[in-house]
Amino acid sequence: MYVVSQEKVYYSNKEPIPLDEVIASLQGLSELFKMVPTVLEYLDNNLIVEEIEVFVDEVSKGSLWEVLAVGLAFGTQQSFDEHLKNSNDWAHAKLMNAGITDKNIRNGLIVVVALLAVGGASLAFDSMKKLLGGREDSAATIQANNNIFINIGAEAYGTSPDAMQEAIASAIRQHGKKKVAKEARKVVAPAKREEEAEIKFFSGAHASDLPVLTFDKKLVEALPSYDFEDGDVNLPQPNVEIYITSMDIERHKSGWAAHIPSISENKRIPISFNSDANLEQIAEDRNYLADLTIVYTRDKASGDLKPKRAFISKLGAKLDHGYRGKNQKI
Repeated sequence: MYVVSQEKVYYSNKEPIPLDEVIASLQGLSELFKMVPTVLEYLDNNLIVEEIEVFVDEVSKGSLWEVLAVGLAFGTQQSFDEHLKNSNDWAHAKLMNAGITDKNIRNGLIVVVALLAVGGASLAFDSMKKLLGGREDSAATIQANNNIFINIGAEAYGTSPDAMQEAIASAIRQHGKKKVAKEARKVVAPAKREEEAEIKFFSGAHASDLPVLTFDKKLVEALPSYDFEDGDVNLPQPNVEIYITSMDIERHKSGWAAHIPSISENKRIPISFNSDANLEQIAEDRNYLADLTIVYTRDKASGDLKPKRAFISKLGAKLDHGYRGKNQKI
């Protein structure tokens, strides 16, 4: 028995997305879809999925649409029939008219992929907390959305939230945490390029034109796009206080350092600027609110991530106080 379902992912980006990232996101979706049978078989002991194939049906420019055709080959007709035995006649007629003969395939494939994407991101919880110190807002946002999506997935599959959560956890264990996290990052990466971008997941055979699930802008911002396990990590930090203590007005990329309290209370961090930055004015004003990207490197002994340098992408308001406190005027 072979069933095909059309699944869609929509990125609400306003600016063009580099081709490499589009290709990578399609690869990530494909790999997550290939993990779906593990979830289906966990939820239904009678079900055997022998093969899953993922084809690109359409890619539309502008705000990016990625349309995939996903085919499932079931082990036996009996296996498939057993899976359908709890569906009522109305559901059968509705699904057959849509060309899909299984309610869970109609509602669930893209739900499972979204759950795997959030689950892959949640694997970074401990590292995020260690890296960000007391800032747990990202982890809390991911967890809150994961709980909502688990309930949606449980309803789509007619099972309990606990069973759905364990099915996702089982798939992550089977396919490997690093693998799931890696593919999840590929799916999320295009939306991470813009502050307002969202990701919407649709099923082509769904009765409604509304998305099955949405990664809103707050969730997109919270989801990590970096690998905590390998090499350096580049982490954006908007609107943070910087107190410049070392300056070289002839060089944009060396000779500069600053205290950045939200990153490290004591360590001065090397900083660099865009080539068009006014270094003389910066040297005069010294202390700012700024948007920056921190480069972290992994300590070989402890494995911890430590700040290496910061790139200042945008300088905001000048601060009227020095590093040691708001009462200390500069």
